Order: sequence, then structure tokens, then C-alpha cells
Amino acid sequence: MAVRTAKIKELKHAGAVITIKFGKDTREITDADLADVLKRAYMLYSVMQELKEEYDEEKKRLISKARTYIGDKGTITFVHSGIEVKITFQHEVIIPNDKVEQLKKLLGERFNDLVKTKTIYYATANLIDMAVDADRGKEIAECIIVKEKGVQIKWKEQEK
Repeated sequence: MAVRTAKIKELKHAGAVITIKFGKDTREITDADLADVLKRAYMLYSVMQELKEEYDEEKKRLISKARTYIGDKGTITFVHSGIEVKITFQHEVIIPNDKVEQLKKLLGERFNDLVKTKTIYYATANLIDMAVDADRGKEIAECIIVKEKGVQIKWKEQEK
């Protein structure tokens, strides 16, 4: 942060001479408008970088709070003082390439009914149900991976 602050102070005292680098060509021009845009954009960028770090920490705290109420499944909305935040946990269940043949043998003719195929294999809801089944579930469960796709956060200011 100290480096950014020093750079901002340096920019405040810089003139309107701009160095342009394009390929192997380097030249200098005088453009007061461009100099102003560069200074303001850099100052905003610096502030955003500082705020991004803080915001990311607060997002982690929100996600942690959401997990205490609903685990890591579904959507939860918190409303306070006219502010609403909706947190949605998203997952995908994939079948690793090295487990596809084993799963095909286990499922036989049902493979195409129970598996969506893209570049990677996704388990259907029915296959997930089978994986938790007491009979063959353990073997099937060894063939799939549940991973978090990401957490979506949407902010909305409530109307008064």
C-alpha cells in the first residue's frame, strides 16, 4: 500500500507528458486530458484494490455465518436495516475420467440415463441418490466427487 500511495503522490506532481509504448516503438506526447484520466483511474484503481481486500474478508465472514444457519446447501437471505444480502451455495457432482469405466460397469445400461456427458461427466440426482444407498452406494460414491462451484452473493437495497 505504501508503494501505491507514493505513486499517487508522484502522479499528482507529474505534467501532461505521456510516454506511449506500442510494440517496439516508444514515443512521448503531450495530452493533458489523457494525463488526468491516467491519474484519476490509477487513484480509483488503488482505492478499489484496498477495498477489494476488505470486501473479500467480509464476504468470507458472511459465507461463514450463512453456513452456520444452512450448512452449504441452498440459498439464505439476511435482511437488516434496509439492506438485503442473498447467499447461494452452488455445487456440482462430477465423475473423474479415471472412474468413468468403473461406473459404466457398475451401472450397465443405466449409465446413459444417470450420467450427463460433457467434457466431464456429471452425476444426476438419481445417481447421487444411488450413491447414498446402502446396497451399492459405497462403490458408486467412490466414483464421484462433490465439489463447491462457488458462492454467489447478491446485494440489494430495499425500497423504503
